[in-house]
Amino acid sequence: MPVGDGAVRWATRGKCLRVLVVVHNVTSATRLLDVLPLFDGDLRIQLLATCPESSAFSAGTAELLAGTGVPVLPWEQALETPVDLAVSASFGGRLELLEGKLAILSHGVGYTKRLATPDTGAGAEPSSVPVFGQAPQWVLADGVPIADALVLSHPEQCDRLRAACPEAAPTAVLAGDPCFDRALAARPYRERFRRALGVRTGQRLIVLNSTWNPASFFGDGGTGGDDLLPALLPRLAGEFPVDEYRFAAVLHPNIWHGHGPGQVRAWLDRARRRGLVLIDPLEGWRQALVAADAVVGDHGSVTFYAAALGTPVLLAAAPLHELDPGAPVSGFMRVAPRLDPGAPLREQIDRLVEHHRPLPGPAEYTTSVPGEAAVRLRSLFYSMMGAAEPEWAASLEPLPLPGHEPVSVTAPLHVLTRVPRPGEVSVSRWAGSPPPGRVRGR
Repeated sequence: MPVGDGAVRWATRGKCLRVLVVVHNVTSATRLLDVLPLFDGDLRIQLLATCPESSAFSAGTAELLAGTGVPVLPWEQALETPVDLAVSASFGGRLELLEGKLAILSHGVGYTKRLATPDTGAGAEPSSVPVFGQAPQWVLADGVPIADALVLSHPEQCDRLRAACPEAAPTAVLAGDPCFDRALAARPYRERFRRALGVRTGQRLIVLNSTWNPASFFGDGGTGGDDLLPALLPRLAGEFPVDEYRFAAVLHPNIWHGHGPGQVRAWLDRARRRGLVLIDPLEGWRQALVAADAVVGDHGSVTFYAAALGTPVLLAAAPLHELDPGAPVSGFMRVAPRLDPGAPLREQIDRLVEHHRPLPGPAEYTTSVPGEAAVRLRSLFYSMMGAAEPEWAASLEPLPLPGHEPVSVTAPLHVLTRVPRPGEVSVSRWAGSPPPGRVRGR
């Protein structure tokens, strides 16, 4: 139910248009959950879901799909079930075998990273590794485009697709970025998000963001073999007073579900006891970006989204060889300010925030049609099904208020006092040993 043997007999509404949501992993689910509300309220639509089980990061996907309440088909059954529309936010899993029109969305800021196909493996020279979502190895099957509609958010992405794979260029559809549109719409609620994340008046919220793979901020095999974020965490506790700064970590879902949520929490246990908040990788990261005073990140899409929102960004890792050199993300990484791990961290963060001037690239190239993704995507989906759109306006779900994160510092605190003038006492508290000569209280 509501497809397969017996569906005609048992289904209460058996004449619905079938929309199949293809979820490769939790990462792609973040984008698909953005667009599912476009079908809300339409009694003509029956949503279905499936997982191709082709991703190395499929852990957590079954639980996520069960939580949606949408009927989940085994992949083999999904391939045999005619549908009116299939929507995916990734490649892989022989999508070309699906029986229905297929729309593919990006699950990041367009397609920017090089990624070897599953059948070629790793070890190739970086310059020969294809760009995921742009190169023929990813977007064609037997010389034919996999997607009937490849959804892009900016004309520059269309230009790069045309250069990389002319055969797929006719499938490109400019339909905006629903993920970014939700973040844009949430900016008026910044102070609410900050309060929910436990940020008090006068505090600065610093978000530490890492994509996945060894060269990322959280990875242990980047340039020179640096293990950067774990080395910085104790210094954050020692250089930033707990009453003046709040730190939150946004880690890629592939980190969470590749290594296991329990393992990630165990790795970061000491930092959590010193006040670090771990942000939910599915629902909470955009709210954290809206609430942040600064982001220390790497070459992932989240860092670029932060810069597009106007948030000050400091790059801790930027392996340019992993990026398409023609992508705006690559251009941004070349000019954005860099973290100096050997220099005092607090001075770098304060200087970044106080002297921030947004670079124009991220806001310009994230989407050429800000605020229009809901209208454009719904129009595309219904036209692909050959159905009239509902009479009500298309809209995306507002970002929910994140779960309250009270300040929870359970590590021993160093409390330092000074008397700046007669009758006045200033107190600073540190979750690590404060650097000598750099005590500064309020």
